[in-house]
Amino acid sequence: MAIMDSSSFADKILAASSIAFECVDAEIEFAFTERVLENRDLKNKILDYAVQHSRDGFEFDGYLYLLYNYTKALDRLTPKKPIENFVRDFLAYISATGRLESLLVYCLFRMKLRLMDLLQIQSEKVDNRILKVTMLIENDNSYEFKIEGGEDEEENLEQMFDGLFQSRLKLVRSFTR
Repeated sequence: MAIMDSSSFADKILAASSIAFECVDAEIEFAFTERVLENRDLKNKILDYAVQHSRDGFEFDGYLYLLYNYTKALDRLTPKKPIENFVRDFLAYISATGRLESLLVYCLFRMKLRLMDLLQIQSEKVDNRILKVTMLIENDNSYEFKIEGGEDEEENLEQMFDGLFQSRLKLVRSFTR
């Protein structure tokens, strides 16, 4: 079920990227519109960005997707820059060429989130289970998500995740105003 609200496309992407930073690992996929794919200059601009930021985890398949991969476990000694900083920088970069909604069709997040991080508690009563969260944010201002690994608790966990997402969205909106 798609959920609509009045928050901007960019705000939703930034809120989801904030949650992704707390995950065990995350992959963010940006899908470009036909306008971008048919414009060689725009396509080359995105390719250049991916090449310049490949050390940060960006990959461009040369056609439709720009992927950003993040894994907490890879480098525990060096603190990672928050994902939302990379995402914000990328969104600002491509927004210089036009409205974000005319450049991106959707943004897809695939995240592995620990149950205790979703519940936002540290307790011996809460197991250390990993939940797979897939969240799709579309340029028509809708979003939807699915949680796997909840052992018949998916509906309850989805309500909790939506609450977490809405609280991050509220924070993002307060910072962008």
